[in-house]
Amino acid sequence: GSLTGNVDYYTYDNCDGPGVCGYDLHEGEDVAWDQSGKYSTFLYAQRVSKILASHSPKEPIFIYVAFQAVHTPLQSPKEYIYRYRSMGNVARRKYAAMVTCMDEAVKNITWALKKYGYYDNSVIVFSTDNGGQTFSGGSNWPLRGRKGTYWEGGVRGIGFVHSPLIKRKRRTSWALVHITDWYPTLVSLARGNLSNVQGLDGYDVWPAISEGKESPRTEILHNIDPLYNHAKYGSLEDGFGIWNTAVQASIRVGEWKLLTGDPGYSDWIPPQTLTNFPGSWWNL
Repeated sequence: GSLTGNVDYYTYDNCDGPGVCGYDLHEGEDVAWDQSGKYSTFLYAQRVSKILASHSPKEPIFIYVAFQAVHTPLQSPKEYIYRYRSMGNVARRKYAAMVTCMDEAVKNITWALKKYGYYDNSVIVFSTDNGGQTFSGGSNWPLRGRKGTYWEGGVRGIGFVHSPLIKRKRRTSWALVHITDWYPTLVSLARGNLSNVQGLDGYDVWPAISEGKESPRTEILHNIDPLYNHAKYGSLEDGFGIWNTAVQASIRVGEWKLLTGDPGYSDWIPPQTLTNFPGSWWNL
């Protein structure tokens, strides 16, 4: 994997500041020089397959796959871009190609789980860390805002859970789930013991996912830092001595959501459907 952001998907070159440039792909503590030139999305999926092939399906295993996709820079094999040549928006076209590559990688990992005997007792969780970057081909429509904001378009992660262990299959869940819920959920699924773990913020949400039951979570504190008081305007007094409402923060309780401060980028950005170009322009 890589330690910095915006790494080239093929060369793994990146600059983490003026004059601070280099090769950023590692396997464990070693620099993976021999992997240069391989598209990272497919490389990561191949690495997962290799791990599964060398591990025993009779032994527990947890694999966290942090794809680089679909972060910038917008890069994918040319043949995948060609599929979306009718899209007038060049960034959206490349983004769609990257998503297709990632879909294929997930398919190949699922196939490896079946091939090596893990699938029947596996749970696949696909999620994201934030909303799409609308400046770089992403879309959060019909949600408001973009990556880097506390609007729903910035914090609501769309994903799926796939497993033969799910009781009510092929359905959409609107249960409230936070990233902190994955730890107790997965540990409980693996029949682990959480009795000695104190102060967890998360809940076991497997009954909500598998059976469609009500989620035990009723609120999410998206962001708050009571020690931060550098807002340009506002004061604690303006917030009745409780909270400086000029500080950027967000909390959701049930169907209600409160944002304080200036959240920024509050637009609803519609799907990017520009006029289609002729096919000869697909490789811009």
